[in-house]
Amino acid sequence: MTHTQEPIRTCHHCDGPIAPTKQMTAKYCDHLCARKANYYRKSPEERAAYNKRSNTRRMVNDLLPIIRQLLRSAKDVESIEGTPLGRYVAAQFIIARRTDWRLDHALNFNNARAVLNRLAGGEDELLDLEELIFDHIMNAMQPIVKQ
Repeated sequence: MTHTQEPIRTCHHCDGPIAPTKQMTAKYCDHLCARKANYYRKSPEERAAYNKRSNTRRMVNDLLPIIRQLLRSAKDVESIEGTPLGRYVAAQFIIARRTDWRLDHALNFNNARAVLNRLAGGEDELLDLEELIFDHIMNAMQPIVKQ
């Protein structure tokens, strides 16, 4: 018995191979390729409307709760403004923003940035704190970079 090898099917979007376990009628290697192809088939106006809906959803569901919580807690910040505890809290926010894109975007808004300024004891203190954290991260990465 001879086996004939089926020709390798390629994705219509990325030209990557389609897995042999997929249906014979599959046009895309992955559901994400199908989504991207669908997006790029849209007109510029439809893309703009899609992006607007996506950005609005991201703002309402992901960023606003963080910003609201920061602004609510700003009322309680007065007792630790500029103290070592306030600087510690600001430093924790700065460190956490590197691992959470939502927090990173939320802290770019002026109101949230103002809360961090107050916690650290002023804008100069916050900038010094950010620079210090960045320097520590870079020093920790030096052995990795040298290898």
